[in-house]
Amino acid sequence: MKENMQVRVTDSEFKATHKEQLNTVFTRIAEIVPKSSKLEGHIAEAGGQYEGRIHIRSKIGAFVAKAKSRNLFSLIAKLQAKILRQLVNWREKKAAKKRYLRRKDKLVLVHTQNETAFLMKEQP
Repeated sequence: MKENMQVRVTDSEFKATHKEQLNTVFTRIAEIVPKSSKLEGHIAEAGGQYEGRIHIRSKIGAFVAKAKSRNLFSLIAKLQAKILRQLVNWREKKAAKKRYLRRKDKLVLVHTQNETAFLMKEQP
């Protein structure tokens, strides 16, 4: 996964712990998205608060998270929560679709006079 992160704040504000927290976010994202994905991030100070954006481009789609905060730690935490929520929702939808398709092949629709029911096909 290609990463490009721009941080435009003074060195006294952006400490090693902030960098460590960003690296943790990138690691968690890398575990979910395909290897060919491109991750871009931007953090800047604007008017007494920080603004941040994470944008992921991949063959599965694009994901974007934006946030504002007066504290760098809370900004990074907000960005992490927003982008991971999108990725987890995508992964859950993908898994649910696979489960549905597997079960669809096993179910048979049975009509009787008063009701309709689904029955499982017997496995050979």
